[in-house]
Amino acid sequence: MINWELQTTGNLLCRIGNEGFVSYQPRNPEREEPETALYCEESDKLYILLGDWRNDYEKVIPQGYKECYELYLKNIEFQSPLSDDAKIDTSNLDNCIYHLQSICTTIDFMLKQDENDS
Repeated sequence: MINWELQTTGNLLCRIGNEGFVSYQPRNPEREEPETALYCEESDKLYILLGDWRNDYEKVIPQGYKECYELYLKNIEFQSPLSDDAKIDTSNLDNCIYHLQSICTTIDFMLKQDENDS
């Protein structure tokens, strides 16, 4: 059985042995849509998909990190601009603005969480 643990930040986390974890961040006033992130302990990188991918990850988590990463790669078209492997198209001004807005929104949300935790 897959065990999702509620974190103080409001996200849900499911460990993949000692290889990493999958984290689900629901939609909130600071974020337009939910995100599901795959974290790799070895590389210390987050691979983020826009949307709720918990059901998909639950099917492959028992098989280990490699299968989870394959799921991420198969759905790369849903990649978040905040994913550690995201490529920003600097030739497109609208694309750059979108990425900067996403980053600013995330930073603002994290700062508010820190204030609430204090």
